Amino acid sequence: MSASFTEGLSSFFSSYGLLIVLMVAMFAIMIIPQRRRDKKVKDMLGSLKAGDRVRTIGGVYGTISTIKDDTVILLVGPDKVKLVFARGAIAQVEDAGVLTLSKPCTAQQLRQAASMMSATRFKLADMEKKTATLEEKMEEIRLVNRAKWLLIERRNMDEATAHRYIEKLAMDARQTRRLVAQTLIRSLDND
Repeated sequence: MSASFTEGLSSFFSSYGLLIVLMVAMFAIMIIPQRRRDKKVKDMLGSLKAGDRVRTIGGVYGTISTIKDDTVILLVGPDKVKLVFARGAIAQVEDAGVLTLSKPCTAQQLRQAASMMSATRFKLADMEKKTATLEEKMEEIRLVNRAKWLLIERRNMDEATAHRYIEKLAMDARQTRRLVAQTLIRSLDND
């Protein structure tokens, strides 16, 4: 019985083995990459937010105005015409970077490209303002910390007391902590 079982099993694998190997190869070559692409599209659609510059599957470029469940309202063209699309109709989010136009281009394509460049310029200007504000805050924190450590070293205060001292000086003088820290650093460096 065991010999006939092994013969039947080897006969099965010799008959269907190639078919099984082909199915596994097809799964690895076709289905796994498609699942990865689907996951990437799903992540992109899930991360859409107002203000993103997008391209639809129909080739319409616009800026997302609002997102409601499965619909996206795009502002299109220089007149900011509102168009409603299904969320799944968004093909990609446009990154800031190099914009190319194929020759010859139509007036509509040129207007869309100019609109996209303008939107990108405003977005970059806004990001530069935020960066400058963050850099100023970081500089203020560095100055206050330096003043605190000088107070700790030269006046034997603990950190909490030094912090309260700087805060109180700033409130009493109606000045920013940055100005008070700069004044303290100059005076403590001269001691």
